[in-house]
Amino acid sequence: MRLLRLFLFLLGAVIVAGLAWGMYRTWRSEKSSNQAVFTSGSATLPAEGFYRGTVTGYTGSWQGKNFYDDGGGENVFAEAARTATRYPFRLATGHGLRDKNLAVVILDYNQPSNPWWLKFIVDEIVATGPTTYLGKVHVRIAPKLVLTLGFFALERQ
Repeated sequence: MRLLRLFLFLLGAVIVAGLAWGMYRTWRSEKSSNQAVFTSGSATLPAEGFYRGTVTGYTGSWQGKNFYDDGGGENVFAEAARTATRYPFRLATGHGLRDKNLAVVILDYNQPSNPWWLKFIVDEIVATGPTTYLGKVHVRIAPKLVLTLGFFALERQ
């Protein structure tokens, strides 16, 4: 019984810490200069093709996104001497999860082939130029609890 209480306490502490970190990231994101750029963008669907992605401070294998004419797309990753696509999404236009008065392009990862944890992620993008987009990464914890992890940029190649 003592071990169960300790486990539940530690689990609760991890959940509270994770939510606190997420709320901090959301607050920082919404106060950043990217937020002003994001809210001045337009909900223009991207043309088919590869868009190189960048995230400030990120040095991982994510390279960007492929968009397709059928209203979907996939993320592109560098793997050894080649690239691989993973994590498909569907495109739709709608209002932002946190920016409720802003029209955005929604990238919905709640697709059958994606892992369970990715189905909580919702990206939103807005056009900031003819071939450039600024995106936000959200985690939907519950219908009314959406945390923003940060921004990413996309540029047509």
